[in-house]
Amino acid sequence: MKITKGHFIAILQLEVREMAQAVSAYRQITGSQEYQELERMCDKARHDEAQALGNARRQGRDLTLKETAKRLLAFGDPVDKISVVTELSCEV
Repeated sequence: MKITKGHFIAILQLEVREMAQAVSAYRQITGSQEYQELERMCDKARHDEAQALGNARRQGRDLTLKETAKRLLAFGDPVDKISVVTELSCEV
């Protein structure tokens, strides 16, 4: 869960000294260049992971379609029909 400005305001309105100190410490930590760089690196890692998963899914799908095309060819189905069904080009 992302902490919003509204969360901080609600906490500060409780007027509990320890909570105000905690909010202040949080702001000090998250405002540092080191924290911001770590946050940027984590965002990049999440993005890279999503990209890798997407690529793996596409590669898996392509392999499955190619295997399906090979099986259909073995059963004697026409190449143009297989191309339409699998959405693969006739050259593959």
